[in-house]
Amino acid sequence: MAQSLDEFIADMKTQMEQFSSQYRECHARHPEMFPLTMETGNEGLWMEFFLEFDPAVPMDASIQPSERE
Repeated sequence: MAQSLDEFIADMKTQMEQFSSQYRECHARHPEMFPLTMETGNEGLWMEFFLEFDPAVPMDASIQPSERE
């Protein structure tokens, strides 16, 4: 299926907004596990987290029950 640059950018913006929303929700529940600032030298983790992001799977699904609030 053909896709224009504008469509691609719109899709990426949507995915980034979904990532941001889910990440902030996880931060509210588990601030120690979902920091809002990466330390110097770890900035690349944002891209790693984003590339692994699947909107259908809750980001905190892998947190063990003992680690949950």
